[in-house]
Amino acid sequence: MKYLTLFGVLVLTAACAPTNGETAPQADNDAPIPYVTGSTYTCDPASFKLTQTSLLDTGAQYELTGRLDMPTPGYSYSFTPQPSLTADHHVYTLQFTKPDGMAVQMIDTLEISHSFNAVPYLQDVQVMLKNLANWHPETISCQVQDR
Repeated sequence: MKYLTLFGVLVLTAACAPTNGETAPQADNDAPIPYVTGSTYTCDPASFKLTQTSLLDTGAQYELTGRLDMPTPGYSYSFTPQPSLTADHHVYTLQFTKPDGMAVQMIDTLEISHSFNAVPYLQDVQVMLKNLANWHPETISCQVQDR
């Protein structure tokens, strides 16, 4: 019995002894879990695209990109978030600023790009256009496609 107890102590001592500086990989239990699938969106006008650039259980990163024809070169823009009733619907105002001084009167394409964070199950994004030429739509609407 003494030999069995001594053998058990030696086994436990060897099992608990430090190694040559090597440590076992530790799982990070606080790390976000990636979602398996993301959503696909259709936008109106079709020159715009809404894409999920990253998707985790804690939220998602989205990017809205597109092009609009402007009456002159030099326009700038800014996005302003608006209140929304639910987390899965986002509403923005896209405010345009005319160029300072005189500008050549010619149609110029303005590239629009806006990144934002939202819930992973975002259903739609509505963008209201302000201070824009009258031939543009009043809103940009992107909605999740039915699966």
